[in-house]
Amino acid sequence: MGTKLSIHCRATMSVALVRGADIAIQLIGAAVGAIAFYEAAHAVVIAATAAVFMTQAGGLGALAFGTIQVHRLLVDRQAGSQRATMSARAARRMLIDRINSARGGTLAAWVERVGDASSLNPIERELQRLTELAAPLRGRTARSAEGALREFFRGADQINGLHAGLPAVSDFKGTDITSKGRALSHWIRSVDLLGNIAAPHPEDISINGRMREYGALTEKQLGELSDRRNI
Repeated sequence: MGTKLSIHCRATMSVALVRGADIAIQLIGAAVGAIAFYEAAHAVVIAATAAVFMTQAGGLGALAFGTIQVHRLLVDRQAGSQRATMSARAARRMLIDRINSARGGTLAAWVERVGDASSLNPIERELQRLTELAAPLRGRTARSAEGALREFFRGADQINGLHAGLPAVSDFKGTDITSKGRALSHWIRSVDLLGNIAAPHPEDISINGRMREYGALTEKQLGELSDRRNI
């Protein structure tokens, strides 16, 4: 009887030990699983944080690059505007000198002096350079440069027409005086358009008042003549 009880007790204790060990193993497994889950979650958080950081860094980098580009564009535009201003001032000075030289003397002498290629070519080159400088600036600057070059060519065409028929001895016929006035009016408009790009300074030379009046009077007479022909 005692032996059977002892065997039964040992069997019961073995079962208890086995169950206890099983529970311990389950608890250890749960703990290990919890730790593994935490580490995995922590890794995900770290990765997500790194991704956010990289995204923010990329955004800041793009913003910095964009700011540098905008600054560079502004600097380039300012430099281009300064070059256009200097070119317009140079062309304006040369053109005013040609206009003012029309005062006094004969028309033939003036046409011979300003109608030569050595007199007109430097102005043409400077105005063409100005047009190229002003094109990227657009707006009023570009339009004024194009208009100044166009008016210069119109005036030069009048001068070239007279220069081709320079009289050998005396002055031009009276009817050719109109061509002089028309050439002056075109060049005066060219000078005024250049003033939109390079505002005249007090020390700059200006168009002689008599020449400006002469150009305006010619335009008025031509306008009245055109009106009479259209009646």
